[in-house]
Amino acid sequence: MKQIREEKDLSVEQLSALSGLSENFLEAAESGTVELTEDNLEALQGVYWELSIGEDNPGDFKRLANERLVTPYPEIGSTMREIREEKQISIGELASISGLSEDILRAAESGTVDMTDEDSREVQRVYWSLSALEASPGDYRRLLAEMEMKANED
Repeated sequence: MKQIREEKDLSVEQLSALSGLSENFLEAAESGTVELTEDNLEALQGVYWELSIGEDNPGDFKRLANERLVTPYPEIGSTMREIREEKQISIGELASISGLSEDILRAAESGTVDMTDEDSREVQRVYWSLSALEASPGDYRRLLAEMEMKANED
């Protein structure tokens, strides 16, 4: 795992920014000093698999990681709603793109939900990723249309 990360010239901090996994967890996984649950193993496989095959242009991962590192995680509440509204995306559209339920997203935006740490990190990651993207509202609509077409084909 460490070799894959180093081949992409990424620090553990940058990989953490890309994946949403903590730096301590990534370091422990790379050194083999952590006992992995099935969920943790699946998350790690996804992260390192994407690193090993997913780069179209050299430096894309590094650029995206650096962009995310300068963009702080949004707080639960109004900042999240502002991010979504700035991108001109409805709660339903964000739910489709992110895989999170509309109820969770609404509650997070209103700040009225008690979430587990894992749920909270996932919600913050979704809004953080959304804020870091340079896509236009039309790009999001095309993504949703493509997702719908693929779902209908299956």
